[in-house]
Amino acid sequence: IAGRATLAQDENWARSGARDRAEYIEWANHVCGMACLKMVLGHRDGAAPPLLELARRSLPYGAYVREGERIKGLIYAPFVEY
Repeated sequence: IAGRATLAQDENWARSGARDRAEYIEWANHVCGMACLKMVLGHRDGAAPPLLELARRSLPYGAYVREGERIKGLIYAPFVEY
């Protein structure tokens, strides 16, 4: 938050559900909407899947779209379908 640490330095990366640190670094700045969903699910169900597991589950719906090296999303309509 204060800009003193990089994503690569985050020792808690595995808690995100990332398969490895590289996946965490690639996705961490794209899953704000999934963080909101995770909080809602946690409140409703008492637990929720990790962020990147939620993001991976939403990919077939088009909630995130890869364009070369870029990740577009969270895209509202496909996310609602998910």
